[in-house]
Amino acid sequence: MTKRVIVHIDRLVLRGDHPHDRIALAESLRCEIESSLARRTTVDALASLGDRPRIETGAVRVVAGAKPRRVGAAIARAVVRSVAR
Repeated sequence: MTKRVIVHIDRLVLRGDHPHDRIALAESLRCEIESSLARRTTVDALASLGDRPRIETGAVRVVAGAKPRRVGAAIARAVVRSVAR
């Protein structure tokens, strides 16, 4: 049976980045989460949780001056880690 997982990000709070970087950051976040969801273990972990109105990752720290794509990937990894616990 194929499992279906839908991830909806309603709000993402970003501090300290430039507005023009947000598109690249969001695209990186989407791609990294999509890639993680392609792994069976992640899908199984998500499916076992059922509906969750909120996922807390805590602060995601990145090196000052990090490229938006790197920041987006770091956020995505934090989301997947918090779900897979």
